[in-house]
Amino acid sequence: MADRFEDRIRDYLAAHLEILGDGLSLLQKEHVLPNSAGAGGRIDILARDKFGVFVAIEIKRSEQAAR
Repeated sequence: MADRFEDRIRDYLAAHLEILGDGLSLLQKEHVLPNSAGAGGRIDILARDKFGVFVAIEIKRSEQAAR
């Protein structure tokens, strides 16, 4: 498997969530979003904030990759 820069950014941020905000806790990297219609996907980092609210973090390297 190729060593992708985006993967390294994801792994670093997952290990250092305090960069993004206080009280975030990691739930999962590459969280799968199943969809019975076949249009599922993945969340790069799934976390929870200090209030228990889910936080989805997507890593994009450029404006062209943003959805």
